[in-house]
Amino acid sequence: MHDRRRHIAKTNLLLLVGGLCVAEVCSAQCTTVISSFPYDESFESGPTWTAGGVNNDWVWGTPAHPTVNGAAQGLYAWCVGGLTGSFYSNGQQSWLESPCFDISGLTYPWLSFSIWWETERNYDGIGLQYSLNGGTTWINLGGSTVPSDCHTMNWFNSANITALNLASPRSGWSGTSTTGGCASGGGSGGYLTASFCLLDAQSIDPVKFRFIFGAGTICNTFDGVAIDAIHIGEAPPLNADFTYTCSGSAVNFSATGNVGCVEQGTWNFGDPSSGAANSATGASTAHTYPGPGNYTATFTMTGSCGAPVAVQRNIVIAGLSFDVVDVSCTPNSGSVTVNVDGGVGPFTYDWDPGGASTAMIDGLAPGEYTVLVQASDMCPLQGSVVVGEDGANLSATATVTDATCAGSDDGAASISVSGGTGTYTFAWVPGGGTTSVATSLAPGSYTCTVSDEAGCSAAVEVAIDEPEAVIIDPLSDVDLCAGESTVLSANASGGVGALTFTWTPEGPEVAPEISTT
Repeated sequence: MHDRRRHIAKTNLLLLVGGLCVAEVCSAQCTTVISSFPYDESFESGPTWTAGGVNNDWVWGTPAHPTVNGAAQGLYAWCVGGLTGSFYSNGQQSWLESPCFDISGLTYPWLSFSIWWETERNYDGIGLQYSLNGGTTWINLGGSTVPSDCHTMNWFNSANITALNLASPRSGWSGTSTTGGCASGGGSGGYLTASFCLLDAQSIDPVKFRFIFGAGTICNTFDGVAIDAIHIGEAPPLNADFTYTCSGSAVNFSATGNVGCVEQGTWNFGDPSSGAANSATGASTAHTYPGPGNYTATFTMTGSCGAPVAVQRNIVIAGLSFDVVDVSCTPNSGSVTVNVDGGVGPFTYDWDPGGASTAMIDGLAPGEYTVLVQASDMCPLQGSVVVGEDGANLSATATVTDATCAGSDDGAASISVSGGTGTYTFAWVPGGGTTSVATSLAPGSYTCTVSDEAGCSAAVEVAIDEPEAVIIDPLSDVDLCAGESTVLSANASGGVGALTFTWTPEGPEVAPEISTT
């Protein structure tokens, strides 16, 4: 809250200055003090405020100017420039003064009123002041650079109104909605509600207010100003709130509350790891959280005439994981179980295709499945998973090594497997082998059956071949006398590739020492 001591000191100073004012005199200037609030004055029962000044043409009644006409509330208002026509007095330095108010009991004192102005822009205009010493001295209430919010609206639009001699600086409202002729633009275009916080005017002494009007001596052919519907009381409380929508970890926030303040509200998303992205300003914003967890989002709304209001919401971001059983050798034997990480149930589930509403679905064919998971106070989650068909595609092939010779048992076969689920088992018939490789196989036919953990199986037929047997053609006898020689020859068929011949005893050239037949 603003420091009231400077106002008290200012009042005490007046008591000490060469007879200008003593405490009794200052208090006497406020013979009646209004201390009951809210104070609402629409001037329907009478003027109640007092007009005065040089070339004053303030009038209480029903405005009927060409532009400024009618009251903001009821029938009556106060007007500069009379109630009809389009002219206000030349060289006017006038005021409309309020009763005295004791606003010291208000926590956040606040003023609002309706105003409609039509004047020569930046030359003629109206301001608003307050006095803490019964009207001996006056202080401008605010200025033209005061930021707008839900408590401060439509305040001074001109920093220097040439003829507003009663103000220092000469700030106030000035302008016209008409164009052409004298300085134009800047008019209100109808009644506007102006409002301002009165913390600066709060003191142990009564306060009074006055509207001041200043006009030059040319270009005064305007409707003037109308004042109505004056309210003094506690500032409207801040009523901040916000809602959010989300999909996964992306959250959209939307705040509601007092117009003029909610747009300036600030956000903290409860995600400090995001750095500068953890905060934002404005009525609407968005934030993407890094992953599953509970986050506290805070929206804080402030106004120029009230304590800040903070609203918090718990944002639950969850994650999904899946346990998948692929389709095995049995058709439609796949299944999926969805797990929610970071959320608090109960959860609802909506699977597509199929429309199932449970965490686990089974009887599935190969394909993609999508689930939407929802719970109260948790952002909805959607995830997809693929059910494969490895079990349904169990297959096996054999690499064979044939027997090297007819009748030998040195054949072999090796089985390669793809698909299926888990580890494999092997069964050889005949022979009873249980590994993927069978050795010492005699020529013949064999079957290897491969099975996986899901009970699926595939059979491979293996044939061990053998070459033709080696057959030597019979040789004719040869008769030789002692000392003669001859070369023996032999023919053979079968076997694999080129044949080699080994003679016993030595040959094929022979020379017997005795006659042979």
